[in-house]
Amino acid sequence: MTSKLIVNSVRHTGASADGITLASDGSVTLPGNATCSGTASGFAEDNWVKLATTTVSSNVSTVEFTNSITGAFDTYKIYALSITQYVGAVDNHEIFARIRDSSGSYTSSNYQTRRMTDQGNYNNDNLAHFPVTYNGIGNDTYEDAHSLIYMYNFEANRYFKFRYQTTFTDAAGSFRFQNGAGGARVNTETTGITLYSPGGDISNGIFTLYGIKT
Repeated sequence: MTSKLIVNSVRHTGASADGITLASDGSVTLPGNATCSGTASGFAEDNWVKLATTTVSSNVSTVEFTNSITGAFDTYKIYALSITQYVGAVDNHEIFARIRDSSGSYTSSNYQTRRMTDQGNYNNDNLAHFPVTYNGIGNDTYEDAHSLIYMYNFEANRYFKFRYQTTFTDAAGSFRFQNGAGGARVNTETTGITLYSPGGDISNGIFTLYGIKT
């Protein structure tokens, strides 16, 4: 014989209010000071793991993420870099990125990019960087840029690859977008990523690195 106890709340002896409430949809509400132990199951897994955030509020020449960050570039197969509210120090500039290896920033002309923009499509070979934007970004607060970059193949003996989406306001006040992908023809271990602008400093932005579980 199966027994069943049906309740909609639980209150400790002597308490003036219910400690746990149970709704008809199966949800459970615990008090704010509740502590739990044991193993819970049935919850959705968060596959994006935040590894580090850099917030820029005054001029810097670069923003870098390296494998000195726990979990960065040696734990996951896929990494993502979120850029939001990016503003440069000078008008009409671009955002570039380079990978890092054991020797530092990789500056050889071995990057290749395929870009789709609101003004046309472009194939760029033998670059010393990969561009995150194409047209010049404005430098007023409302002319900011936002981007999401996915990165793959950080281990040795594989070519580093990336893809990204960017939206921004250019120096003329027009809204722009750019999608792109590419890689670097180098098969040493990739140990980090550097963001910079060839036209001047980075003056504002929130930069967040994630590891993505596969």
